[in-house]
Parts: sequence; structure tokens; C-alpha cells
Amino acid sequence: MQSRRPKKPADRNKIMLIVYGLIASIIVIRLFVLQVVEGNYYRTVAAKEHAGYTELPARRGEIYIKDYHNNDLFRIDTNTTLSLFYADPTLVKNPQKVVETFGPLLFDQEDAQKQERQRLEEIAKKLDPTLSEDDKKKALMPKNLEENMSESRLIDIMLV
Repeated sequence: MQSRRPKKPADRNKIMLIVYGLIASIIVIRLFVLQVVEGNYYRTVAAKEHAGYTELPARRGEIYIKDYHNNDLFRIDTNTTLSLFYADPTLVKNPQKVVETFGPLLFDQEDAQKQERQRLEEIAKKLDPTLSEDDKKKALMPKNLEENMSESRLIDIMLV
């Protein structure tokens, strides 16, 4: 009878170590190729995904029903156009210029000043009569235009 010599466990461990090493090497090489060699291509693809052109859908019209008794038309559905304005911070080179350009279009300064006057009148009514004139002046100090614009709900521009 022939005796079979059992394989050493160390041989199996070496084989598995080589297999795992090859798999890890293939993954590392592939990651290197994707990130370093082809990195510019994938950065360009990612930039195109972030910055894009969006075509707004066309207006579809209105839906009417007709009253057969007196032939009057009644509108039961219509389009509603809502305005939306946003700025992508990754594309804006000069955020201050964007705010200066679009701020007056989106923000009504006269309305803000009127609201500020009403706010100051409310505060004046609630002030303690024993306060000094300097303290009253500090409490009734009007906000500047930038503070009013930042607190306004009419403009919501997120620039980082």
C-alpha cells in the first residue's frame, strides 16, 4: 500500500495568501487607473452632471367646461407659473456681484423700509420710559439694506 502524505497546512495558507494578494493588487491597479490615469475624464463627466442646461416645459393651456344650458365656458384648470431663482455656488465666481445685480430685482427696498419703520415703531412703544436717550437711539437703530435683504423671504440666494 502506498501511503499518502498529507499536505501541509502551510502550503494551503501560502496559496490563499498569493490568491488574496493578486486580487488586492488587481483592485489597487484598477483604482490607480481610474483615479490617476483616467481621472480627468471622470472629473469632466462629473462637472457636466452638476452644471447643466434644463429646458423648461412648455405651457399646456387651460381646461374649460361648457355649460350646455347657456353655453358659458368655465375654466376648471390652468397653468400656474412660479418663479424660482437659485445660484450654484460652484459656478459663481463673484458672489457679491450676483447679489448686487439680482438683489434689486428680487427685493423691494421700499417695502423693506416700510416694514423697518413699522418694526421700529413697535419697539418704540415697548421701550421703558426711564431709558437714557443713548440707549433709546441704540434700540431704535434701523437695519441697513443688507440686513433687510438677508432677512427677507423674497430672496433666497445660497452662496457659500
